[in-house]
Amino acid sequence: MTNAIKRASLLTDITATKTGDAQSIDKDGDSNRVYKATVTGTGAVAATIVIYGNDVESNSGGVALGTITLSGTSTAGPLVGTGASDRVSLTFTATAGTLTLTGAVSGFVAVADATNGLTSNGDTGWFCAENGAEWEVFLGTRVDATHLARTTVLSSSNAGAAVSFTAAPTVFYTVPGAKVIASGPAVSAYRNTSNQGMTSGTFTKAELNAETFDVGACFDSTTNYRWTPNVAGYYQVSFAANIGATSGLTNVLSAVYKNGAVYAYGSFTAPAGVTQGITGGAALIYMNGTTDYLELYAYGSGTTVVIKFGADGTYFCGHLARPA
Repeated sequence: MTNAIKRASLLTDITATKTGDAQSIDKDGDSNRVYKATVTGTGAVAATIVIYGNDVESNSGGVALGTITLSGTSTAGPLVGTGASDRVSLTFTATAGTLTLTGAVSGFVAVADATNGLTSNGDTGWFCAENGAEWEVFLGTRVDATHLARTTVLSSSNAGAAVSFTAAPTVFYTVPGAKVIASGPAVSAYRNTSNQGMTSGTFTKAELNAETFDVGACFDSTTNYRWTPNVAGYYQVSFAANIGATSGLTNVLSAVYKNGAVYAYGSFTAPAGVTQGITGGAALIYMNGTTDYLELYAYGSGTTVVIKFGADGTYFCGHLARPA
């Protein structure tokens, strides 16, 4: 077998399939080259590339300006390096790259299994690759049925950087803890101390002036009485309003507003001949983590209608369910 080193230009792949012969490639002598070689065979791989100063692909008629030596193993992935000029001799060591999938471990399905694996090119999933003390947790992208690209390294035995495995690793699906635990704002706010007056038959913002907790300090309980979480994601919220009147209370309703407009209504009640009614609800809401905000509004009809105070009746609670 001969080396499969093809003609290359700037940022063009050079593929080496075994330890082998030196070959010349087409280069025009410019400086600040960036070369990339991808190992595709098995076992040790090495190749010497001779750079010529004219536009030729053989060692006849050109002036040799220098060499670039590629070395590594087939499990190491791309061999990458840069030179200050063409008049250099560099040894490129393996960093990270595409893994060749050779088949499923006994008792398990393959990474690219048509039913339970990454079924289509471009599909992604979290994986761990292990070879003894060498390990890497990464986002893998299916290239094809036998190749998995190591797209994003989350953590590794190489201080969080890509690992150059010394032998073919075992690769398996994993669920990184950092991707499971939702860390973000959480709040429980309520109306305290006194009832809040409201206009009969009109939605009124509940001035929630106290907090049981406010993780992330995102709730304004003094001026605007709103929650502006600072992490983008999906938030689970629950809310309730305790509405009172001196007489004739009817049509009790609550709602959570997003950016000044109704997002979700709570339960609706139409009591007759009573002076108190409680309404509440819940919703899952996407928040952008910067400008989006939520508020509690209440509605009631009757004589001298109020939003009654108390953490057990008029409240707003929310937490980050999943980051964006």
